[in-house]
Amino acid sequence: MEYTPRELREMSDEEAKQTLTVAQYERREKLLDLLEQADENQERLAEQDQQVQEITVDADMEQLGTEVDLFGNDVLVHIDSGNRQFRQAANALESVDEFDDESEVVDLDDETRETIANRLQDMLDAVLVRWDGTRWSEISEPKRGAVLDQCRTEWGVDGLMLAWFKIGEAVTEERQEVEELIDSFRSA
Repeated sequence: MEYTPRELREMSDEEAKQTLTVAQYERREKLLDLLEQADENQERLAEQDQQVQEITVDADMEQLGTEVDLFGNDVLVHIDSGNRQFRQAANALESVDEFDDESEVVDLDDETRETIANRLQDMLDAVLVRWDGTRWSEISEPKRGAVLDQCRTEWGVDGLMLAWFKIGEAVTEERQEVEELIDSFRSA
């Protein structure tokens, strides 16, 4: 008599030993091993799905950010191209007619320098996660404005631009490290 996989799976060990031929018993054992492996794989995949969800859904900016030293200030930044505030400030900076890659800031008029400084401050406000150990979101808006104004006063427009170069360099370096790590997994 030929047994279906379901019948073999539902059969007790004692019943299998008494009723099955050696070949049928071995087939049943292989089937049970495969089912056990499938269950283990399903559990492992569920655990991995949970980990992915925790990493991608539950990750906060502290985990996604990049540490940067800006003129003695330890900051954590996260550049998210989907951040509307950041995009608007970056687009506004790009639209300053007198400012391009070849422009020297010192050669620009005061109004243009003021516009550039405002856009750089807006961009900085959009990417800051932590400033000198304090979460940026926990600082009141007036105090954040005061910190940004102090940066502008202390650093000037050139310093704000240099701060952005430092941020860009740090973020790029960290992303390259991640890409190298990913490539090492792919080639392993």
